[in-house]
Amino acid sequence: PFWLTLVVAVIAQNLAAHYQFLEQHPLQKELTNRRALYIVTYLLFPINVLVGVLAGVWRMVISALYNAIHFCQLDISLLNRGVETFDPG
Repeated sequence: PFWLTLVVAVIAQNLAAHYQFLEQHPLQKELTNRRALYIVTYLLFPINVLVGVLAGVWRMVISALYNAIHFCQLDISLLNRGVETFDPG
């Protein structure tokens, strides 16, 4: 239910923003129903915080995996000049 709640909340926010809060004219988009937008934003704040934290953690995991795979491909030592000779690579 936790993941389903997050996914449904994100989809509902995107649909509401597209169809309910934006009035689309041929040349410009105009924000309408500003009071309803503020209420929805206030009510969904905790869910948006959770989505942000999960997105940040996910980015750190992906970055760690990418760096762990590509770290062995470095051609230079990351050590200081004084201890660079201890690096067998």
